[in-house]
Order: sequence, then C-alpha cells, then structure tokens
Amino acid sequence: MMSTRRSSTPHTLLATVVLAAALLGGCGGGTRDGDSGSETDAALDAPDRDASTDSAVDASGDAPTDGALRPEDGSTDAGADGSVGLCLDDGDCASLRCPECQQPSCQADGSCACAPAPEGTPCACGACSAGACVEASWVQATTGQSHSCAVASDGTLWCWGYNRNGELGLGDTTDRDIPTRVGTGTDWERVVSLQHHSCALRTDGTLWCWGENSPGALGLGDTTDRDVPTQVGTATDWREVTTGAFHTCGIRTTGTLWCWGNNYQGQIGVGDTMLRPVPVPTPIGARTDWRQVSGGFRHTCAIATDGTLWCWGENEDGRLGLGDTVRRYVPTQVGTRTDWQQVSSGDAHTCAIATDGSLWCWGSGPLGSGETTSSNVPVQVGDATDWQSVVSGADYTCALRSDESLWCWGDNAGGELGLGDARDRPSPTQVEASTRWRQVAGFHQTCATAADGTLSCWGNNRDGQLGLGDTMPRYAPARLPSPVPPGC
Repeated sequence: MMSTRRSSTPHTLLATVVLAAALLGGCGGGTRDGDSGSETDAALDAPDRDASTDSAVDASGDAPTDGALRPEDGSTDAGADGSVGLCLDDGDCASLRCPECQQPSCQADGSCACAPAPEGTPCACGACSAGACVEASWVQATTGQSHSCAVASDGTLWCWGYNRNGELGLGDTTDRDIPTRVGTGTDWERVVSLQHHSCALRTDGTLWCWGENSPGALGLGDTTDRDVPTQVGTATDWREVTTGAFHTCGIRTTGTLWCWGNNYQGQIGVGDTMLRPVPVPTPIGARTDWRQVSGGFRHTCAIATDGTLWCWGENEDGRLGLGDTVRRYVPTQVGTRTDWQQVSSGDAHTCAIATDGSLWCWGSGPLGSGETTSSNVPVQVGDATDWQSVVSGADYTCALRSDESLWCWGDNAGGELGLGDARDRPSPTQVEASTRWRQVAGFHQTCATAADGTLSCWGNNRDGQLGLGDTMPRYAPARLPSPVPPGC
C-alpha cells in the first residue's frame, strides 16, 4: 500500500527524535508484525539488552523471540542495531524481505511492514489470497469438438484433447490426455470453444484465438492455422467472445457486436451467404446495446440490453425460434418478449432463460419438455422458475438451477449426460446430487466446475478430451487433477 507522502519538515523532526533515542538507549524502531499487522516494540522494552540480539539470529541458529524484524526474517538493513528506518512510501521499504504473498509496505507511522500482496498475485503453487498462497482451483471450462480448455483461479490457461489443428495452443499438434498449461500467462479470464478452434479473453480486454483457421474463424486476416494463442487485432475493449463451428463473434465494451469466419449459412449476419471467410471482425448492424451472444454450429443468437432476443443463420428444425425453417442472414427478433437473460446456441437447437427464471428451448428435440419432437418456436422446459444458466450441446442440454444443482437431458449415447448410463433422457434429470455445481460447458463431452473449485468431465473421450490420462469414456462425472505446477 502506498502511503500519502508527507512534508519534509515533520519527517526530519521525527527522524531526529528517533536518532536521539537510538544514541541514548540503543533501541530499535517499532515494527508491525507481518501476519497480524499489530505493533511490536520489543526492542524499546529492553534498552539495556545487548544490541546484537536485535540484529541477527542467536548463536543457536534460532530466531529471536523479541518480535523485532531481522535481515533473516524480514527486516531492512537500516542499522547495526537492527532498527528499521522511517519510510515515506513503499519504495523506502524495498529491502524488507517478506514471506510469499506479502510485500513491503510503508505504514502510516513511518515504519516498514509486510502487507498482503494483491489478491490473485501468482505464487509458487497458485495465487495469493489474504496474504497467503492458495492452491489454484478451476473456475471456468469450455469444450470443443474433441478438446477442452479451462481457466484456473490463478489466471492460468490449460487445454487437453485433440490437437491436430493446434486447438490446444501449445505450439505443436500433439494430442494431450491431461490438462496442459498454455504458455506462461496468468491473466486469462475466460475461454470458449465449439469445434476445432478456441478463443479467450485476457484481463486487459484483449482477445486471442488459435486452432483451425481455414474459414478465417480466428479473425487474423488470413486462413492459416495457429498453434499458439494469437491476438485478434489491437483492441483492448473486448467484453465477451463466443465460438461457433467455423465462425466467431464478440461484444466490445461499446456494446457493438462483431462476427467473422465462415458465412455459408448466414451465421455471421452480414446479409449474405457468400462462401467466404470474414478474416477481420465485422460489426453487425448499427446497434450498440448488445449484452450477450452465443454461437452455434451454423447459427448465432444474441440478447440486447432491452431484453430482446435475436437469431440468424441456419434454421433447419427451427433452431432460430422464428416459427419457420427459413434461414436468416441478419439478426431477426425471436417473438416479442423483452425479458431474456441468457441464450445458448447448440448444434441444431437453442435454449434461453428469461428473467423470471423460466427455461425455454427450440429446434431439434428432445427439448426437455418430455417429448422428443422438434419445435420452431420456444417451448418451456417444465415449470421451474429458478434456472440460472444453460448450455446447448450437440444433441443434448445441461442447465444449472439457483440451488447449484445440475440437470441434463437429450442424447446420451456417449454418456454426455453424466447419469451413469447411456440412456437418452427427454426431460431434465439431476446430475450427481451431492455436488454444488457452478458452471457447465458441453458439446460432445461435458465439463463442469464445482463450488469447491474442482473440475469434472464426462462423456466422449476418444482423443483424451476428458483430461483423465486415458481415452476411455466416462458415464458419470470424473474429477480432474488440480491446476498446480509440478512439485506443488
């Protein structure tokens, strides 16, 4: 913490007083304990004590117990008597040696002390929290066609699974069957994937993409694959990103919506279906109030700040929810509701949650209503009004409720519903009731983070996309290892 710089006159007077005290009594300056922040003035309590005990570990090798800071246990090298000099700002305390996850800080009384490092500061085995190193945990995951990625609490990014197009971002095209760290960055915020490319946001508002780029889905001005994260343009105001099968969309802090990549079904929303990549971000329409966007396999849906829902692109099976099966080449409003909160576009269906907590799905069934038929208009999923988030996969859906329970339904041939078998479910069925779930992602396999920071994956695993060290499918949630560096 940087203290307010004081004027030189009172500082000089205070320094003179301390110097006089040192000459008279050989006492050390008061300090603050690095853990509790309380005042410790042990040196002042014993003016007749040998000064050498205030500046070094005793002959036995044990640290002194008088509470004074030492060069060995966190002091400055200010004086032979072990005293800590007065400071004006944190820079004056630079020589103070602090434990991991604490840093030198100039206190209001002019003393130097160890204070907690900023929350999230990287440490040996995770990230700093309340002045201590806390082992990293999983906070957000995404799944592609045959690979998965996740962000950890320390801002690191990890990917695993199929990698023939460089979709893991590891600088090669070798598959991995366990989570492998992507680069050395510790500022990753969110990662998304659907097919064979991935995109992620960093805390500085920049957008990075990698993997398959034959249709220009990476937005880099060409059609060359990338095997490491590569920045999209120079903008630093990206707020959200979503990936479709071969296209990508993002929202900037200005509220503008941008899409790029393959457009053969009109999924970019620029008014045509020309078989051409849009290799650089192209703004969609003139609106500046887009709040959330979700890319499906060949269609896209987005919600504006006024609560209206818009969809465009492929419309087979009525996945746009417009009452027909006709493609749309520009954003088209779904019904007249103005209370949509979140939308998720899947392979051939779409689901969305309204502000009243109700859940609606449309397109190719089963949609969760208990029937297996398709619908070209939104159909409510049961009568629950506590749905919090939803993800639409290839032929199945998973959603979270306000009590942190997870429910899945639809196709289950590969165990992607996580219910312990391969039987399809026409309506929501709870997944592992004993777990409090926080976030879920799924397309051909499913991954979900829990309230305790663990990550579980299940379903198809032919390419090691579950991150469990093998290629065996799982029909129920299976825990992944924690995202910590080797040796921790």
